[in-house]
Amino acid sequence: MAKNNEKKMLEHILKEMERDKIYFYNKAWFNPLLWFIGAGIFLGLFMYSKNNGSIEVILLISALSGLVTGVLLMLQLSHKTWLHLKQHVNVHSIKNRINEINTYKIIIQYFNPRLIIVRICLIAKLQ
Repeated sequence: MAKNNEKKMLEHILKEMERDKIYFYNKAWFNPLLWFIGAGIFLGLFMYSKNNGSIEVILLISALSGLVTGVLLMLQLSHKTWLHLKQHVNVHSIKNRINEINTYKIIIQYFNPRLIIVRICLIAKLQ
């Protein structure tokens, strides 16, 4: 994995470790509301189909509502799983690795061959 991607991922994990915010999809009122919206969509589509509605519209609305519901349920499950996993994550180790990556970047920048040539040229001009 590239060091930049690894650093972004580790920083994201640290940010999530320190976050105490409860997302809207994890609140107590969200699942009953999702059920009512789903039932409303189902009844609306049923009424629309009785009035000679287009099958393409029915399929599109059904697919979109299923996709949105699936994504929201996946986010809920992911957050609930993270609550159990985050107590087993070693924060100190993550911070050390981020510091190693930052140190590596500083060393690479300092020992960049182009910069070394520029430094040698500057020293030669000064003498």
